[in-house]
Amino acid sequence: MKNTKVSKLMLSLLVIGGLLFTSLCTNAMQIEVEAPSSEKRETQIELPSSALFSPEQSFKDIKAEGEKLQHEREEKLRIEREKARLAEEARLAKIEAERKAKEEAERKAREEVERKRQAELQRQREIERQKQIAIQQQQAQRLAQQQAQPQKQAQSTNGVAFNGSYYTAYCPEGCTGVTATGYNVSGSIYVDGMRVIAVDPRVIPLYSIVEVSTPYETFKAIALDTGGAIKGHKVDILVANEQTASNLGRHTVYIKVLRSGK
Repeated sequence: MKNTKVSKLMLSLLVIGGLLFTSLCTNAMQIEVEAPSSEKRETQIELPSSALFSPEQSFKDIKAEGEKLQHEREEKLRIEREKARLAEEARLAKIEAERKAKEEAERKAREEVERKRQAELQRQREIERQKQIAIQQQQAQRLAQQQAQPQKQAQSTNGVAFNGSYYTAYCPEGCTGVTATGYNVSGSIYVDGMRVIAVDPRVIPLYSIVEVSTPYETFKAIALDTGGAIKGHKVDILVANEQTASNLGRHTVYIKVLRSGK
């Protein structure tokens, strides 16, 4: 495109130069005709400075014009590229903003789901806790009722109050499972169909058959054992294991001697 524009300018300049040259030649011929041939005098024709044609100056003008056009074209391209770059950056920024907004929305949705799940778990745990409390209260009420009934029954039979506790044939101190009277109770808490108790022989003689009323039950027992801590009005009742002994604890029991031992 640049070469085409230069060619057009050169052609225009050549045409203008030809026209000027033709005009000058015509004027010179007219002057020679009008002047007498006998007079040999030199006629000087002064051309206006504007009519002079300088190829070097024309080349400079053409080059300057071409450089100007090239500069304008490059500037236009630069502006277009800059606009395209800014538009692309804006498009990418919009995409990134939409992506972040989507991720944030998804995160909040997950947090909300987790919050509801935790709230539901907490509600279920609270319901279960309330159920356990209700069960414990019911058990405590039943135990209180059971404790009240044997006490009334024991008091009505005029039994003697003892400080009752529970023990087992197996213990960490190396219990042998054999009573002080020589009975092996490691396999059963009964002897001749009766429960076994440990007593202070000075209060209840050994081999005595008694009726024992605890807060939980009333049963017949035989005094076949003793113990270093069983002194005075204390009695130890044989049970199957340490867990049962621990659960039953200590409380007042009432004992009525049915048949005195040795």
